[in-house]
Amino acid sequence: MTAAAPSADLPGVLIVDDSSMMRALLTRLVEEGGLRVAGTAADGRQAIEQARALQPDLCLLDLEMPVLGGREALPAIRAVSRAAVVVVSSAADLGTPERRAVLQAGADAVVAKPSGAISPDLARTRGQAILAALRAVLAPPLPEELAGGVEPPDEVLGGDDDAPADPGDDDDGPSLEDLLRGAPAAGEGA
Repeated sequence: MTAAAPSADLPGVLIVDDSSMMRALLTRLVEEGGLRVAGTAADGRQAIEQARALQPDLCLLDLEMPVLGGREALPAIRAVSRAAVVVVSSAADLGTPERRAVLQAGADAVVAKPSGAISPDLARTRGQAILAALRAVLAPPLPEELAGGVEPPDEVLGGDDDAPADPGDDDDGPSLEDLLRGAPAAGEGA
């Protein structure tokens, strides 16, 4: 017996990670969490193209990828789609400058991978945090009078990351406009 195809009514998730194993783990986690995988991408350039074409509701985005990293792709993904972006990366642990930078660049939530860039234990150790972040960014905000101080856990949405990003982190890579026009990313060549 074959499983039924996921309903198009379910929120669609674009999964972006350079590791095929991580894409497979995240696909399984998303589907078991009651969401639909809209597509996958192996680098930031593909993510921008997929976000434009598929118009997903959510995007799970790794940061450290070839061709174009997630931090560089994030503003372009936001520009071409309405997807809420949840960064899932070992480089974005609580309190790191990278975490602050991606939140300031427009990420809706950040969840650190548990054991480095390739985390075979991801579903077991961080699966619930990833699903909680996806559901939190999908949920409409509570009216002020009902919120009553309710806040998501630090490890899911932002945490102690109110400090500004280090302005020295700008690598003079391609501009958002260049990326949207398909210009090569830094190190990609002309």
